[in-house]
Amino acid sequence: MFDEMWAVNREQASEREKKSTTEGDSKPLLKYSADDYRGPPRGLRVGLAKVQKAGEVTTRGWARIVRIVRLREVFAEFLATFALLTFGNGSIAQAILSRDRGVEFIENGTTFFNPPLGTEMSINVGYGVGVMIGAYIAIGVTGGHMNPAVTLAMAIRGKTHWLKVIPYWVAQFLGAFFSSAVVYGTYIDALDSYTPCPKYSTPCTATIFATYPQPYLTLGRGVLDQVCIAITCTHLPCF
Repeated sequence: MFDEMWAVNREQASEREKKSTTEGDSKPLLKYSADDYRGPPRGLRVGLAKVQKAGEVTTRGWARIVRIVRLREVFAEFLATFALLTFGNGSIAQAILSRDRGVEFIENGTTFFNPPLGTEMSINVGYGVGVMIGAYIAIGVTGGHMNPAVTLAMAIRGKTHWLKVIPYWVAQFLGAFFSSAVVYGTYIDALDSYTPCPKYSTPCTATIFATYPQPYLTLGRGVLDQVCIAITCTHLPCF
């Protein structure tokens, strides 16, 4: 930028010198000739070069991040995780909150059974549909991670750039929390009227939004269980 500025000044000086010679003036209009325009002093030139280089490095750094981490990829992970947990946790909420319907009652001498609205099979189907929709949303953009563990495993394997890990994690966590808010808002009346156990207690309705170990499960076996599940979930997309 600065070299171009000094080059323009030199060209202007050369044109003025030619004009004065053409018009027949004995003295040039300028005190110095065009050859005297050598640019700024060396100290100023070095300082300006450092400022310009620092700006270029900063610009290139941000441009590289923006080029690698694209907004559509982050948004795809957000929507995919949102879809997965909305269908999955929604099916869990339906199964848990309709448990008290699974009782027998007698009406006019006839015994009736009022089945619950959701079962373990409906939970499996709900999560399966959620995974399918999430994959349709993101598999063509990011590969459809929908899980921070999958993103980390893909980065370790070299299939995902490390600069994408944190943005993907943020998108996945936001998608999960937005999904929980939607499920909570949908079933808030059922949560308030659920009678088998205290509202939002760990053994009952809290399991809609998170997983909790059984009382008999030891710490070591719980860790082993999670390690095996993590390997199973990340083995297929990584290899």
